[in-house]
Amino acid sequence: SGLSPSAITQATFTKQTTPGPIPTTGLAVWLKADTGLITDATGQISAWANQAPTGPVFSLTQATSTKRPLVVPDVLNGQPVVRFDGTDDTLQGPELTSVYTNGQTLVAVVQATAAKTQVLMGQRQSGTSGTWSLAAFSDDRLAYTTVTGSQASLILPSVPLATQARLLTARYTGSTLELFAEGILQGSVPQSGTLKDANLPLILGVAANTTSNFFGGDVAELLLYNRSLSETDRAQVEGYLQQRYFAPAPPTQVATPTISPNGGPFATSVEVTLATTTSGAELRYTLDGTDPTTSSTLYTGAFTLTVTTTLKAQGFKSGLSPSAITQATFTKQT
Repeated sequence: SGLSPSAITQATFTKQTTPGPIPTTGLAVWLKADTGLITDATGQISAWANQAPTGPVFSLTQATSTKRPLVVPDVLNGQPVVRFDGTDDTLQGPELTSVYTNGQTLVAVVQATAAKTQVLMGQRQSGTSGTWSLAAFSDDRLAYTTVTGSQASLILPSVPLATQARLLTARYTGSTLELFAEGILQGSVPQSGTLKDANLPLILGVAANTTSNFFGGDVAELLLYNRSLSETDRAQVEGYLQQRYFAPAPPTQVATPTISPNGGPFATSVEVTLATTTSGAELRYTLDGTDPTTSSTLYTGAFTLTVTTTLKAQGFKSGLSPSAITQATFTKQT
């Protein structure tokens, strides 16, 4: 009483949804280098939060500042990566083997700094039943290993990680270990049993309970399912990652227009056309040598010049920067 009502304040709460057609059933771990990172002023990562919408809530963490990987922006198709130094950088999460039923699928976008023996990720400890790992060797072999009562390793002869970023998929179907690179099956071996009861933490950057073979390189995104993905689901996940990290980045500027013919002498008249490769862009032009603006003459089709002219053209489209200005001089012969 005696006071005017306050101003109205408001806030919008947005429920996050899974981008793109990514299957979420059985998605236990989803790590993205652009989301869920806790870093210090230098970009070193102390925690990387799981983004799986239906998976357990946890973060992979590193308490020791000298053993923290680094987030590096704009590395893969404009996207950041988490970079491990190959010496002692690791991130450790909880024990997750209890989530498995009778299969597993790991899909990751990675690149190694150098060819060496190194473990990318896993819960494997030598001889411990229920564990697994994805690792590489100095001669470019790639190894996917599971221990389900008996140990089986699928070792591919040449899948180099240091020469380029790779889209890797490791799948255990309950009867077979399979490895894919860029969506193409590279090899398989028989295996059976379940990934359970290891009671070892999930580790990124090294194998469990070891102090060697640290991973050196970049992880852009990683998805771990507690089931064997169907061919359809696998294609959806790989397609999403392919588009995000390997497809050409969308343009930020209208492509420079072309003028045809590109100037030169003419006798009586010359017909001129303009074009740009940017779909939906409008072309504006001037005939007096001044730079075009959004209010200059709109190009709607071929036009004819009959006098000496300096033509300048520029492309415009909402959401993109204007193109560079292109010009050509047409000289009437006398």
